Amino acid sequence: MRTPSSGSGTLLSPWGLSESRQERLRGGMLNENCRVWTKAGQFVLKMYRYRDARQVAFEQKMLRCLADRRFPCPRVVATQDGRTLLEREGKVMALYTYLPGKTGQAFELRDLRRVGFLLGRLHRVLRREKQTVTKDRWEPRDVARLLRTESRQILQKRFPGARTHLPYLAQEYTRLRFPKTLPTGITHQDIKPDNIVFDGRRISFIDFDNMYRGVLLFDAMTPVIWMCFRGSVFSPEAFRAYCRGYESARPFTQLEKTYLHDALRFRLLRESFAWAMRFNTARAHRVHAQMFRRYLAVRDICDI
Repeated sequence: MRTPSSGSGTLLSPWGLSESRQERLRGGMLNENCRVWTKAGQFVLKMYRYRDARQVAFEQKMLRCLADRRFPCPRVVATQDGRTLLEREGKVMALYTYLPGKTGQAFELRDLRRVGFLLGRLHRVLRREKQTVTKDRWEPRDVARLLRTESRQILQKRFPGARTHLPYLAQEYTRLRFPKTLPTGITHQDIKPDNIVFDGRRISFIDFDNMYRGVLLFDAMTPVIWMCFRGSVFSPEAFRAYCRGYESARPFTQLEKTYLHDALRFRLLRESFAWAMRFNTARAHRVHAQMFRRYLAVRDICDI
């Protein structure tokens, strides 16, 4: 994202806005996000590094569906001539409302329940929406393929622990089997503290660009792997609070309840592998190892 001195005010001109201040938002691994202050309020200017215009348009369509139901998420801001995305220097650019609050926080049990409720509500609202573009997918079949094709390059970049972790992950993965009849719908794929805004009263979700149509149960386990552990120790109380919240918006089916534990195992295996495959940073090393330890902690749990 360009700095104010290099003309970021020009970037906002299609929206008829002129900034007085800007701040690069940290934490994004795949996009560049900049918070901007204008006379009309605060916004987030997002530069997509890896999404094309059709994929961004799909994300924005889902955001509008949620906005129509007053779901707490960013609103898409149209330019003066009605466009909601622009292309600049080969990248797609869009403007969204800024949601005040903090991200990356630890949550009390009552707030975990609210996170669960919101994700259950998102799944319910978007259940029948169709995916109209090609997106990267991380369902069990996709992860199985990536384990076969990408493990070698992880070893080549000397990812810490890879020589012992990857064979173990692959072996454990072969023990997971899921029926094709698990409920599906549009999923967020990345609900974790970094993508939850909390202002002390209101909880909102952000960062929707990984959305695709997938198995709802796997997506429901995403907040669990990030928020229902204390270090590497699984917290049954946190898990139950989160699930109560989720089911107050969208009850699990009996089939989903049968595969709850295996879905949690899958999400931990997937997360540990994905961070090793996609990145090679200090943070990626930490997350890979963290998810691996958490997998070991829940592998043999019989009742969650």
